[in-house]
Amino acid sequence: MKEQSWGKIIAATLLGLLGLFSTQIILGFPLVPLFEYNQNLGVLVFVPFVNISVILIAYLIIRYFLKDNPSAYGLKRVSFNWKWVVLVTLLPLIVTAIIAILLGGKLGAIGTNFPFVETFVGGIIYTGFLGSVTEEVIFHALIYPLFRQKLSVWWAAFGTAIIFALVHLPNDNANWTITTFSQFFFSAVAIAILFAYITESSDSIWNAAWGHVIWNIMVYFINISPKWQDNFLINIIISKDVPLISGGEGGLTGSIITPLVCLLGSAAIAWRLKKQRI
Repeated sequence: MKEQSWGKIIAATLLGLLGLFSTQIILGFPLVPLFEYNQNLGVLVFVPFVNISVILIAYLIIRYFLKDNPSAYGLKRVSFNWKWVVLVTLLPLIVTAIIAILLGGKLGAIGTNFPFVETFVGGIIYTGFLGSVTEEVIFHALIYPLFRQKLSVWWAAFGTAIIFALVHLPNDNANWTITTFSQFFFSAVAIAILFAYITESSDSIWNAAWGHVIWNIMVYFINISPKWQDNFLINIIISKDVPLISGGEGGLTGSIITPLVCLLGSAAIAWRLKKQRI
């Protein structure tokens, strides 16, 4: 990987973020008639186009602006290490189990309000794949490797995570309280740090991207509250509701358990990396 100046690092970061957000607008506009004709069909066309476009943007920034090899940044042929796939798949389930134990939760009846096509398109394709892959490509296959040139693994991961959390704020509920803001921000930072460590350890972006996909899908399908809801596949009915632990309306992302588990996972990976590099 070629050493870049701070000026180029900042410029490449801004270009990546611009590409991440502008792509959805640019590609979405000509597809409006398709969305109006059939929303599900529009999503099926829109999501892969956005993902491919953002991957191409990151590739072009690295190859022609930074004049480097994209594979050095983790943009390699799509492949997965099953160790990481299992870890990131278990992550939201571990968080859910801990919340259930702490709040006296029990598994409720499976929701039935799940039309197959709408659920597949909305819950898996749109929620799972629209933002997760593109965000991992920009944040952990572009910004994180650039920060890593100048900073330690921890500080590069932390700096990337702060940007990740900040750019997510406009997309969330604007009715902030100090508590809800802190919970969301802390969780977003911790999740991004974990994905950075996974990228660092696996030397590829795709394991972290898979983790992001799984996390988004699980948040879509899991309900943790005192009341059963028909539009969630998994209902964890808790006997007492402590929003700091349950996450309240923010779900898994709003729970204090999420950042704690993510940071513990990051610490374990950091320890493993340290042992490997001694």
